[in-house]
Amino acid sequence: MILQGCGGDLNDWVNGFTDMLKDEGIVNDSFSFDEVYSFENNNLINLAFAINNENLDIGKLAIFRLKIRNDFGAMWLSDYIDNGYIKDVRL
Repeated sequence: MILQGCGGDLNDWVNGFTDMLKDEGIVNDSFSFDEVYSFENNNLINLAFAINNENLDIGKLAIFRLKIRNDFGAMWLSDYIDNGYIKDVRL
């Protein structure tokens, strides 16, 4: 998942996003991200979260992504690339 326009300490974004997933019941309390990448596009710092965990509720994750779309520019990586936000992603 991509979050767009992340400013300040990127670790705060990772920790905050992880806490949000836990609060929504999408992942369990011991969850942590193995891979998070930052990149810049159109003068925005973006974070790409690799969500490769079989212990998550994918249905809740999909609904959550829709809920946070406007506030965090949240989108799936495939949507980000296909919609022309960036043509060449090297994470």
